[in-house]
Amino acid sequence: MTKYLVSIIGNQTLPNILPIKEFDNQIHKYIFISTSKVQTELSWIKNLCNIEENQCINLPVDENDISDIVSKLEGISEQFNNDDLFLVNLTGGNKIMSLGVFQFFSQSSFKIKMFYLNMGSNVLRQVYPAIDASLRDEPLLYRINVADFLGSYGATITNSYGIFKMTKPREYTTVFFENEWSKEPIIRKIREEKYNIIFDRIDAVYRRELREFLSKINFSLTLEDRITKDEILYLTGGWWEEYCFHFIKEKLDIQEPFIAKGLMNDKTNNELDIAFVKDNVLHVLECKTTILNKDDFEDYVYKLAAIKDNKNGFGITVKAYLVTNLFKMTNNQIDATFKKRAEAFNVKLIDKSFLQSESFSL
Repeated sequence: MTKYLVSIIGNQTLPNILPIKEFDNQIHKYIFISTSKVQTELSWIKNLCNIEENQCINLPVDENDISDIVSKLEGISEQFNNDDLFLVNLTGGNKIMSLGVFQFFSQSSFKIKMFYLNMGSNVLRQVYPAIDASLRDEPLLYRINVADFLGSYGATITNSYGIFKMTKPREYTTVFFENEWSKEPIIRKIREEKYNIIFDRIDAVYRRELREFLSKINFSLTLEDRITKDEILYLTGGWWEEYCFHFIKEKLDIQEPFIAKGLMNDKTNNELDIAFVKDNVLHVLECKTTILNKDDFEDYVYKLAAIKDNKNGFGITVKAYLVTNLFKMTNNQIDATFKKRAEAFNVKLIDKSFLQSESFSL
């Protein structure tokens, strides 16, 4: 007996990838029903799931013609045996493609099981043959990690060497946050100097002030005569990103490789401050220490909206968050114009108080 997994390919690849990963070594052959428009997406699926061409039957069809779909399936049916088993994933493609595939297999004499994956539910629902309601749903046990989730959209992580690297230990970052050292006036000077802080080339007074500050906060330098780029980034805002990373990781109990920091990818050309996958849903956090300016706020929201784009980003199922230590406030509430703009793009705003509240959840 040969076990086949039939997949209908569309613009969204995850509904195909998750069942392939779920059934893994159980499948002997893959039947991919697709159109010329989604060959790139099909290549992403095969690459991510390590499927060789000799394992595949590639079936190009007319996405708007049920008879063409049925005819194409009939054309390859001669190579099947009566005892073969077909697991048919009806989730991908458009409705006509799903109807055509359903029509062929429901009228065939093969052993079949057709199912649908409702994205976000992690449940495979059997839709044919009819089965008792108490038995038709099977849990999807496979959980995809961050790198593979991005890979399902054709993205490659371009800085994989640094995505789990922290400038300082969690304990130090917690102390930095609790003591509000980021509010010290010298932090502004460090930010203005950018990457040019070399102790023997700056004003003596500033040099002494800087050394005293770093000593006060027990901030040890990697190099004696300068602050590295990573250390400058930490002092001028990176500490907040690291604090949020540790907080999310521990609060939600998410471990590598399901959570990463500072991800650069070649699809959106944007850095993802924090990205994690929980129950096969990608969550992206943009972390900023302070957001008071409307233009800056909108830039951050637009960036997150682009990440949620179906074509150029990672799909509308992405959960996007803008996380800051301090938003612009009006009457002790996040400014109404900020809230309205974020709601329009389905971006959730999180401030320091919510992050640390008893009811915190994502």
